[in-house]
Amino acid sequence: LNPDLRVAIFDGGIPAGILPASLVRRKRAKNLASAVPESEAHGLAVTSALLYGSLLQGDPLPMPFTTVDHYRVIDQNTIQDPQGHYFEVLTRIMDVLRQNPFDFVNLSLGPDLPIEDDEVHVWTASLDDHFSTGNSLVTVAAGNTGEDDWDSGNARIQSPADGVNILSVGASDRPGTNWKRAGYSSIGPGRSPGIVKPDILAFGGSRAHPFWVPDAGRPGYALAIQGTSFASPAALRTAIGIRAYLGSVITPIALKALLIHHSEDGGHAQREVGWGRIPSDVEQLITCPDGSAHVLYQGVLEPRKYLRARIPLPADGLAGNVTITATFCYATEVDPQDPLNYTRAGLDIAFRPDKDRFGESE
Repeated sequence: LNPDLRVAIFDGGIPAGILPASLVRRKRAKNLASAVPESEAHGLAVTSALLYGSLLQGDPLPMPFTTVDHYRVIDQNTIQDPQGHYFEVLTRIMDVLRQNPFDFVNLSLGPDLPIEDDEVHVWTASLDDHFSTGNSLVTVAAGNTGEDDWDSGNARIQSPADGVNILSVGASDRPGTNWKRAGYSSIGPGRSPGIVKPDILAFGGSRAHPFWVPDAGRPGYALAIQGTSFASPAALRTAIGIRAYLGSVITPIALKALLIHHSEDGGHAQREVGWGRIPSDVEQLITCPDGSAHVLYQGVLEPRKYLRARIPLPADGLAGNVTITATFCYATEVDPQDPLNYTRAGLDIAFRPDKDRFGESE
């Protein structure tokens, strides 16, 4: 447990007396009307997913990796928006973010609209601009429209899951092997240049394999649910676990890179699973199996500059063939007025083998 981490969830609030006050600080945005019980139940489930993951029958609660600030940003006046944009909810979120630096943020809410290629929604633009520094890891639920019409685009991810400075999370249907995308989980592609969306998948529950959370209506009991709303905080929990184990030496962007690098697509189409489903076991992300080594580079690369990241080798060399895979993550400023050239920075990557062993023609 690392209580020094600053973690925020923006959602519908939490009913009093269910989650420990030592772990969850119940806060609210300014000028809110009364809470909505259904939204509080959703906020409780999202917060439980970040603290504990999916509950397991007969097992004690796992140790949370951190404490959480839960900000209620939904009230009776904003629970329904005929246009599906929820601009007032975004204003409340941005007011809190501008005044409080957070290491980790989860959003399991947003506009009830699929993304469009020729327009950047204000939710995406606002969050991408705020998190362009790369100082926070932000997970966003991809949406639950995966069973809508694919050809019309209605099943595509929902804003702000198309952001380039956030980590969009879809849902898998089970935690073990033989998994696939949960039918409800919204699909890609994303909007250029973030074509691969959702970025990753995490377990979000299904009818056959539900995601279990505390029941807001019956304290002491668990409730079976499903949705990308719970896959997103579950993925963030894994990232926070890495940070809790390794300490502040690892940056938010490095955590994003680790999650993507260790994801496996299971042979499924990229449009459905992005880069793939992440491991839920933190140890799989911070240890190296036999015959492999993980090398992490992190830092700041200024515009128009370059960096050579050397691949370390044992002093006595290596025998046999070696497979090299690399994942690059960076944060960038954005230009919402130009959807076709949305990011203000790009990255050219080149692999240069040993010049003493390989000539230019090889």
